[in-house]
Amino acid sequence: MAVPGVECRPVILTGAGAVWMYAHAAASLAAAGAARLQVHSPQPDGTSNDLSHSHCELRLLDDNRAAVVSVHLQRSPDLSPSAIDRLLQPCLDQLRQRQLREVCLTGRASTGAYARLAWECIRAGVGRLLCLSARDGLVVVFENEPLNNRVAWSDWLEQAMPRPGHPVVIGIIGDPNRGKSVFSLALERYRASKGCSGWLLDCDGQSLTPPWYIRLLGNDPQQARQLRENIKRPWTSEMEEQIARQIETGRRFFEVLLTDLPGGNHKVQPPQRLPPGRERMFAGVDGLILLDGPEGQSETAWREELRRHGLENRLVAMLTSCRPEALPALVVYPGSPWRGVVQGLDRNRSEAELDQAFRQGFDQLWPVLRSYPSFCQQS
Repeated sequence: MAVPGVECRPVILTGAGAVWMYAHAAASLAAAGAARLQVHSPQPDGTSNDLSHSHCELRLLDDNRAAVVSVHLQRSPDLSPSAIDRLLQPCLDQLRQRQLREVCLTGRASTGAYARLAWECIRAGVGRLLCLSARDGLVVVFENEPLNNRVAWSDWLEQAMPRPGHPVVIGIIGDPNRGKSVFSLALERYRASKGCSGWLLDCDGQSLTPPWYIRLLGNDPQQARQLRENIKRPWTSEMEEQIARQIETGRRFFEVLLTDLPGGNHKVQPPQRLPPGRERMFAGVDGLILLDGPEGQSETAWREELRRHGLENRLVAMLTSCRPEALPALVVYPGSPWRGVVQGLDRNRSEAELDQAFRQGFDQLWPVLRSYPSFCQQS
């Protein structure tokens, strides 16, 4: 990206975009001689100063000529700008001290963090900057001699990011308003507590469930729902293909990829749990956890839709989701598939309360999820 007219001038980056886009813009601005860079986030800054659950690491590779910078910001509560600065500072100092030929940025972090790291990389003389994300794969965001932005993995990067031995993709499915997002987040936190590499992918391309929505929902539900309604997009075949690719990409990186899958089109009769084209997303998932309503309201319909696409054998567990206002609880029973009851799936519940209530049930389910057959193992 050529950036004329920015030399010796301050620049502000803002707007919706992927982390690699912000890294690309920041790197291009640094190369063009911009004086300084500010990133204005579309959501309020965080307030937490606790760095105990976040990290930033620079690993040298390829005879110290290349490096991977891995950054992980805690999911909740969000870190304050000053805390993020403190977290990044040691890596920024190393970038300035070393003459690196190539750097790859990766990990779960804000667009601002990616932009700051990319800016410092180019200012430190890095000739080629990569961005590796679970959603978008490997993207070249800056290089002295342009090539295609999608590249094959180099030997040093393959060494730094080895493929998991037995990756498993687990999908959480069910009709709308069954608590899928709350359940998915709780299972993702449990996964992290087990020390297993993984990620949670929100697959509702029409209307994602971002952290700011969950936080705002507790304070101002009407405003939260209106803001989310404003960003809704119609489903398209391109969107379905993109999410299917993201699921395939995530399998490359993680031992367990959790996917919060959409509930279908319920504005038609009968409802379409897997509208035409949506099966491409479900086909990339190894095991499915169905959150059903009381008295098995949707199990038969979901089974029929999955059976039609040859996916019914991927049902790992079917849980009755009921009483969101009740105290959280999860009880599961062995079977094929497993059965159980989950209650208290309310977004206003604290993470600590949900995690404690669900832990015993997750302890029972986890070995089943980890050992589930990988139907879609990529070569």
